[in-house]
Amino acid sequence: MGIENFENKIPGDSSNEGVKNEIPPKQTHIEMEIAKQEEPNIPEETEPKDNQPQEEKEESTLVQPTSFVSYTPKPLPLNPQEQEMLQLTPKDQEYVGIYKEIQLGISKSEPAFVLTPTQFSAIGTLLTSKLEEIYPQNNDEKRIWGAVPILSIVAKGLVEESTKYSTWISSKIAEESKEKESVLICDLCSGAGITSAKMYIELKKAGVKHIQMHAVDNSPESLVAACLLFQTQNIPYTLLDSIEEMKTVPTEYNGIVLIKADAIRYMDNIDQSIKYDHMVSENGISYFVQGEFDKVMTDTKAHLKERASIYIASLNPKLIVKLDPLFLVSQILGKRDRVKEYEERIKRGEEQYETSKEGKISRALTIETGRQLMLMRKLFREDFSEFIKYMGALLKATKAARTLIKEIKTPVQEVDISKVYPNKTIDKYPGIPGSPCDVIGFKV
Repeated sequence: MGIENFENKIPGDSSNEGVKNEIPPKQTHIEMEIAKQEEPNIPEETEPKDNQPQEEKEESTLVQPTSFVSYTPKPLPLNPQEQEMLQLTPKDQEYVGIYKEIQLGISKSEPAFVLTPTQFSAIGTLLTSKLEEIYPQNNDEKRIWGAVPILSIVAKGLVEESTKYSTWISSKIAEESKEKESVLICDLCSGAGITSAKMYIELKKAGVKHIQMHAVDNSPESLVAACLLFQTQNIPYTLLDSIEEMKTVPTEYNGIVLIKADAIRYMDNIDQSIKYDHMVSENGISYFVQGEFDKVMTDTKAHLKERASIYIASLNPKLIVKLDPLFLVSQILGKRDRVKEYEERIKRGEEQYETSKEGKISRALTIETGRQLMLMRKLFREDFSEFIKYMGALLKATKAARTLIKEIKTPVQEVDISKVYPNKTIDKYPGIPGSPCDVIGFKV
């Protein structure tokens, strides 16, 4: 009953009951808040009576399994002290509440992806040692990433302006899936796992009982970073060394399946029975040259359900973020409400990104940035040590964008989807002139 039969199986419950966990996670703010919420749109499952007409439902990727398969997930090995490093401290919990209210504009009780500066620091501390433990590097082995560059990508998780594209994708998929009991998603080139984590949390909030996500990446650094990130959010996951291991994961498994595999050939090599509800690649397959990009898009067609959705995001290679530090400081130290100020600017039709003729973005004046400045102001005034940690992560995140932009080969701003998927209505986000990153999405 492995993943290769995913199209023909469905879990009866959203939990991993009976699935052994080597590392039982602590309950975090996300899980506690989700547990408080009722699921009014999801009726209790009952056994249908024979010869009784059943109400027609939307076709699901999964069907009820006939028997249960025991499975022991393979998380990153962490001792109790290392696990504790990644959990929320009382001070972290205060930060989470402040971040939700100011940066996200939601209540403290609403579940959401939040990475604290302390957790980010813990990931940085553990990343190198865990990388060598799980994927020891040979002397002649060359790797695309190192621990330092991938940590810069993890840093984006603290900055909503940098991850609002993942937030939009997650919200769209949650909206499309809220009437479903089970969802199967592929995240190609999943990187540090930020998009996967956001999707999982938003789908849980939407009331989806069973979520299995195949997060595919060939970089050891990315896979280890994603494991550590999922640990901070208490998201269940398992780490596989190859596509062949997918057969060991039962369809009942509820969580993220991290798979070490070449994204270009992934769709070629998985079982034909696997059909996804959504395929996502956030700053992933856009690093491929045109021929490789087209191959992935073509191969993906065989593994999508009817009316499945595809979301692809990429940086704009013609623009580079190089924020004016003096302007940033002035906005933090001033007294005006930057959110209201930026909202008024936007209503007047003023630029949200101030860009030079050379394509350098010196000022970001979006709602997300306004909220970020108000968060930084509060940290500066009330918790200077936390402010310094946050600023350090912010600098790393902007550095990551400058590094990654050089590698974009098929940006969504230029790619022609119609060659593989003709006559599709394309959603675009954020639709703002001068945006350093864009997302396209469509139904197949």
